[in-house]
Amino acid sequence: VAYYDDLYLDVVVYTNGNILIDDKDELMNAY
Repeated sequence: VAYYDDLYLDVVVYTNGNILIDDKDELMNAY
């Protein structure tokens, strides 16, 4: 499980082990 700040936790969705985030740019920033 990857660690995300509170702001990222609000948009992170776990599905079949995949991580989906509403904003792709935010996904890149998360890593």
